[in-house]
Amino acid sequence: MWAPDAEEKWAAHVAATRRTGEVCVCGHSVKYHAATTAGGQVFCVPGRTVCECRAPRVVVRTSNLRAFMQRTEGYSRGHALGKGMAAAKAKGATWEWIDPKCDDCTIPTDKLYPMAVNEQGRQVDESTQWNILVCYECSMKRM
Repeated sequence: MWAPDAEEKWAAHVAATRRTGEVCVCGHSVKYHAATTAGGQVFCVPGRTVCECRAPRVVVRTSNLRAFMQRTEGYSRGHALGKGMAAAKAKGATWEWIDPKCDDCTIPTDKLYPMAVNEQGRQVDESTQWNILVCYECSMKRM
């Protein structure tokens, strides 16, 4: 169970996120990541779907969080983050990477591909609790 001050800090973080437009690597606004009071486990609940993300990590800042209400159905353009970026662009919104680098080789680049992976680190076409950003060369190793 969370301490009362921890719940207040989380609420303050969520309120601040609404203003900053922070997006998690799972492709959803950080504001949709909520911790339960029983066990302190984090869940991502964007709209009417449930995302398996358990550890929010901010990777993008946007001017339109509504564009990032997508479902993961593959990697890159099929991932919720890729779909959100495309939707934001189509709506005339802006987005920018925050510390863009490959999660595998750690080379800084803005040519990153979002990918949901399974426990063995292989790419899967549905939401999992593991989401990564990889460069093209590293993405091919995970197929």
